[in-house]
Amino acid sequence: MSANNKRDDFRREDLLDVARNMGIKNALSIVDQTVEIVANWYRYASEAGIKEAHKEQISKNLRVMR
Repeated sequence: MSANNKRDDFRREDLLDVARNMGIKNALSIVDQTVEIVANWYRYASEAGIKEAHKEQISKNLRVMR
C-alpha cells in the first residue's frame, strides 16, 4: 500500500492529505476510528474468539499510526 507517496511510516497527515485530495468527508473521524480499532486489535480479536496463533500472526502485520 502507498499513501501520499509513502509505503511505510504513515502519519495521520498522510491519510488526511489523501482524503482531502479524494474529497472524502469526515476523514479525521474515519482515520481516528480506524487508528483506535487497529490499536486495540488484540482485544477485539480475543473477544471474537480468534485463535491465539492467528492473533499473533495478524498483529505482526498491523501498524499503529503515530
